[in-house]
Parts: sequence; C-alpha cells; structure tokens
Amino acid sequence: MKILVTSDEPWCEVWHTQLHYANQLSNYFKVIYLNPPTTWKFSKLFTWSLNPKQINNNLTVIEYVNYLPAFLGKLALFINDRMNGYRAQNASGDKTGHFDIVWRFDPMRSFYLFPSNKEIKYIYHVVDPYAGKMLDENLAKSADAVIVTSPKFYQHYNQLNNNVLLVKQGVDTAFYEHRRKQQYASAFNDRVLLLGTLSDDIDWLFLDWLVKEHHFKFLFIGPFQIKNEKWRDLIAGHERTGMFKLLGPKSPEDFAPYLFAAKVGVICYDAGSNPVNNLRSPLKVITYLAAFKPVITNIDCEIPDLLNKGIFFTEDRNRFASWIDDAMSGKLTIDEFQIKNYLQSVSYTGLIDLILKSVGHQLKAK
Repeated sequence: MKILVTSDEPWCEVWHTQLHYANQLSNYFKVIYLNPPTTWKFSKLFTWSLNPKQINNNLTVIEYVNYLPAFLGKLALFINDRMNGYRAQNASGDKTGHFDIVWRFDPMRSFYLFPSNKEIKYIYHVVDPYAGKMLDENLAKSADAVIVTSPKFYQHYNQLNNNVLLVKQGVDTAFYEHRRKQQYASAFNDRVLLLGTLSDDIDWLFLDWLVKEHHFKFLFIGPFQIKNEKWRDLIAGHERTGMFKLLGPKSPEDFAPYLFAAKVGVICYDAGSNPVNNLRSPLKVITYLAAFKPVITNIDCEIPDLLNKGIFFTEDRNRFASWIDDAMSGKLTIDEFQIKNYLQSVSYTGLIDLILKSVGHQLKAK
C-alpha cells in the first residue's frame, strides 16, 4: 500500500503530529510526505526536479511546488494540485500507479490532487483549529473519514461528514520505554522545561512573573518564532541574566536527554489575548507524560483521567508556582501506573489501525 501525506508543517527537527504519523506509517507502508510550499518565485514555473529527501527506506519527503502563485485563486490551486499529484507519483517510483490513501493534514491545498481517481481513500486529519481555513469544509465534506484530536473540534466536522473519529494525540511508546531505562544527567535539571515552538501565543508576562517573583529558571527547546518586539526584549533580558536558556529545535532523539533529566514540564499559553489557545490539544503534554514528568498547565489538556495524577491544571498563578516548587523539590507525586495505561491506549500503532479501519484498510504485521 502507498500513502501520500500532505502537511502544513515541513519536515524538520521539530516533530509535529504530522511528522510522527508519517514516520509511524513508514514502518508498514511506502509513504510520500508532501512539504508545504516555500515562497513563490518566478523560477517556480520551471521547477521539475523532485529533490527528494530520503528519511528511511519507506519514507520520502518532497516539496509541494506552487507553480502559480496562490493569490491567483482557485485556478492556481487546481493547477498546482494536479502538478504536485504527478510529482508525488514520480517520487513513489510508479508513474502509472496511484496512492491507496491520501492522508491530509494540510487545510490549504491538495483538494484537487487526484480528482478523477475513485479508488483512493481520503483522510482529513485535524490536529489544529482548522475551521475557517480556505479548504477546511471542502476537505471535510469530501473525506472518507475525518479525524479530530480534540472533542472541541467534533461538532463542526460532524455537521460536514458522517464518519468523524475522535483520536487523541498519540505516542511512540517503544521510543520512550527504551529511553526510560537509561540514566540521564543534565546541567539544566535545575530548570523548568518548556518544549515546543516559542511563539507570541505563550504567556510571556506570566513566565516573566515566575522568574521575578519565584526565581525559577527555564529551559526552552523548540524553534524561535517570536514576532512581538516586546517579547523579544523580555526574552533577551532573561537570557542575559541566565534565567532563560534557549536550546533551539531538537529532534526527539536529541531532546530526550534533557526531557528525562528534567523534573517538570510546563504548558503556558496566553488564553486571554488569543482565544484559539483554548482550542489547543498540545502534543507536548504526551511528551512530558511519556517521560513520567509532572505536567503543570494553564490550559485544558483534555485528559481528565490524569488530572492531579500527572497533569496539574490551574489558571491561578500562585497555585501554578506552588506546583512548580513542589515538582522541583520532588514533592509533586504522579501516578505512573495510570500514566502508563493511558500511554498504551494512545500508542500510534493502535491509533493508526483504528484510522485505517475507518476507511476500509487495516494495519498488517511488519
């Protein structure tokens, strides 16, 4: 079986949900991963080479090329999709064949990839608040199955498609179980760990308060995408004093030592100024839990069974700080048995099998 994965996230060191699924699928099937396009230039009109990036024997990454600029509208989208359909088939090594599944994570393109092929099963996988995006409704209505990671997304898609599955964020249990047996030491284990993209959506004023009032030191692992000059200055100031340490993006293999050496992981979004933050289903909570680290968060992580057993949720800043104190001193206890049971329930192997069955396929033995 051959699967084409379309993604709004490029293949990079930061493993978003899209990358995890593509990698897991490649354990069983031939997978082509279609990166989102880069900025349009006139030279794109003459881009025919694939420039494939081989991740493993079954997983190849190529770029979605905008031959025509997106501002030209639906005609450009149609032509770009059709051309990239041919590119994907060429990358699969079978120009005359077709993909069995198109697994769509991208709400902005790929609607017209293979418009005349009725043998393909289409999965629309919603891992972020896609409602309102350009092709969201079209992709949902035309899909053989819509997968949502958050119950907050369910109602919107249930009105558009009669085959909607709630599938929570997954975890590669084998990856973390292997590494939990190792001993990790880190020069940064006296710091509070925050994984993920450093963006304007984070509540930087709250983190600033935690530094100034409680003297917590923070370790950040993830790409730096701050646009607000105020936050840039704030971060730079705490870097100079040593209270913030930014390591940049790292792959799961590379950030594992820091994760396992840490005493606590936090999730800290500014829900007040950006309501979309209340719709997040953060993958990082699974990452923290997979290393058996307590998670302190100011947004709902949508795992009620683990509240106060591994996930500690509060919107009260003093309670948040108190829990960090307890975690750093080893007083904040977690229920490893309950956490392990939950992680087993969201193992990628089981989730992928469930999704495939929803479109008439199934996961076979390696």
